[in-house]
Order: sequence, then structure tokens, then C-alpha cells
Amino acid sequence: PNGNAAVFNGILYVVDTVNHRILGFDEIPAANNAIADFVLGQSSSTAAGTDVLNGPQSVSVTTGNFIVATTGTGASQVLIWNSVPTSVSDPLAPPDVTIGAGPAGCTYPALYSPVDAIAAGGRLLVVDAGNNRVLVWDQIPDGSTPVPEPWALGQKDLASCGVNADGDATAAVGFSLPLAIWSDGTRLAVGDAHNNRVLIWNTFPSAADQAPDLVLGSDSVAGTSLGAGGMHFSGDYFFVSDSISNRVLIWKGFPTVDDQPADFVLGQGDLAHTTVNDDNQNNLEDEGHPTARTLGDPRGVYQYGKQLFVTDND
Repeated sequence: PNGNAAVFNGILYVVDTVNHRILGFDEIPAANNAIADFVLGQSSSTAAGTDVLNGPQSVSVTTGNFIVATTGTGASQVLIWNSVPTSVSDPLAPPDVTIGAGPAGCTYPALYSPVDAIAAGGRLLVVDAGNNRVLVWDQIPDGSTPVPEPWALGQKDLASCGVNADGDATAAVGFSLPLAIWSDGTRLAVGDAHNNRVLIWNTFPSAADQAPDLVLGSDSVAGTSLGAGGMHFSGDYFFVSDSISNRVLIWKGFPTVDDQPADFVLGQGDLAHTTVNDDNQNNLEDEGHPTARTLGDPRGVYQYGKQLFVTDND
């Protein structure tokens, strides 16, 4: 499982990357080992071909938009459907919009490992991880007209893709393998995994070189180095799935200052522990094996009502 789960009209969608599919549950499961009600991207629950979805990494669902980012061989793409599939009788037709068709590459329209794509505030936002950039379309393409060129946050132009703005020390913003994005249409947060930080803009940037307002995570601050794989803000809590540290960090309210420490953590006994499946809370002898408390490379986090969903990759 990869990326944030999504819930739309009570239906739960979970990305199953290696099986090249998205699983749909008509209701949020209330017990372990629930069986999906429908499968998107495959002809059956036992098929695993790549004809429809090739290495899906994320799913984002809003009214009128079903958006999937894929990173399979020869398929670094963002796929957009203008209607949301809700059952096995409503399978994935060809997408209304395909962005990034063709081999992976640096110069747009090529993409290289897009791992997250969301619609927010009337914009389409794509984390183009391998190209160390976030692509922004100021209108969501719907297939009625040719897809316009986006602009790139973190790079000087659409032909640049190097780490940290191609090593430009004067650049106001640059990324090293960004993996996650969150926005409510006004605020923007980008998980900059290899720089161990989350960059936050309090107002949506209007230019590619606009500096963030604050930064979470720093190697110099114990317990707050962030390899963000997924993010979500519920209105009450800000969640970051800190993949590299095998935990989910939670802030009460939206962070407001640089290096603001998390208020509490899931998957570890405290902010000082980062080992995979480390159940130091119980001092179990079988540490290193999964328990109900532990996490191994969590890739996504999503809140729906009072429920929290964490995709635990390892």
C-alpha cells in the first residue's frame, strides 16, 4: 500500500502499488482482514496486469475528479477521470486526461516518478519526485482543451530537475526527492524527504521562487528530522507520516513556527526512537516484528471523521 488512503461518499480507496490496482471498500471496514468490494485497474481480484494502472502511487478523490499518479516502467504519469468510480460495475474507463505520457524524463511534458497528485483550490498539484519539483496547474485539466503547461515550484524552469534547484545556493526554494503534498487551496505543505523537512507556505505561492514561510524538521533538532511520505490536516491536527523514522508525527493545530516540535507520535514510544517496528513501549522481546503499535516505512496518513488511516508499507 502506498500514499494516503481516500474516502469519498463513505467509500474507502486504497492504493495497492505492486498489484497495479486500487481497492475499493463500500464501507470503511470495522474488522480485520476485510475483503475489498471492488477492484479498479484489474479485470478481477486475482489479476495484476499493467494495462490500466502501472505502479499507482497515490489516489485523490474529490467531486468530479479521480486522480491517480503512477510510476511504473514507461508510465510516469498522472491520470485524471472526470467522474469517480464507485463500484465493480463502474470500472476504470480510459482517463479523460493523461499527463506525462512517454518515457520518464526531465523536460516537461515528461515526468519522472510522480508520487502524489491532488486537486486543491481549483489547482492541480503534482509531486514530480524524480525531477525534484512540484508542478502547478492553475486550472485542473478536464480534457476539453489541450493540457496547458504548468509552472514548477523548486526549479527555475520546466527543463530543470536537479537536486535543490540544480544546486543553486541562492534559490529561495529547492527540493531533494519531494514525496508528499497537502493544500487547502490557500496553505501549501510539501514533504521534502531527502532534505528531512516539510516546507510550508501560509499563502499559496504565486511564483516558482517564492520562499516558504516556515520549515518543519531539521537534522540539528532532535526528534524532528522528517522524511515525509504523506501529510494531512484535519482542521484540528496536522499529520506527517515520517517514513524514514517509522512513525507518524502529530501536531495539535497547524504549525506556526519553524521547527515546531510535534505534540505526539504514533509508531514509536517517544520522539527519540526511530527504529522500524520498535515496540519500546512494551519492551517486547520480539522487537523488529510488526505489532499493533509499530510502523515500518509508513507512506501515507489520512483522517476521515474520527478515524485515522495509515498506509504501512513494510
